[in-house]
Amino acid sequence: METKINYDLRFANSELGFSTVKVITYHCKYCDRATTDKDMMVRHENDHLRLQKSENLYTTEDEFKIDLANLINKHSVDTDVDEYDFLLADYLCKCLENYSSTSKASKRLSGQDE
Repeated sequence: METKINYDLRFANSELGFSTVKVITYHCKYCDRATTDKDMMVRHENDHLRLQKSENLYTTEDEFKIDLANLINKHSVDTDVDEYDFLLADYLCKCLENYSSTSKASKRLSGQDE
């Protein structure tokens, strides 16, 4: 986990003027995710490690899943639905697999075998 300290200039009110706020962000070493909650980042990185241990070697499909997780994170889709980016990527990949098998079954039933 990489820790970054930023100083944001924020407007408090007309009497106090501008004030500087120290903001600490924690960045995942496995993807592009960043948060101000250290405990959340520790859990997030541990989830990456568990996923890597269970799969051992990445296949081309896993690389797609990682790229998709990074894309989800880049556009903050994971924040919008309050779910980890890599879990959303896994879900979407399973949806694609399900669609593919359904499409193949439909073609078989209609006599349009591949």
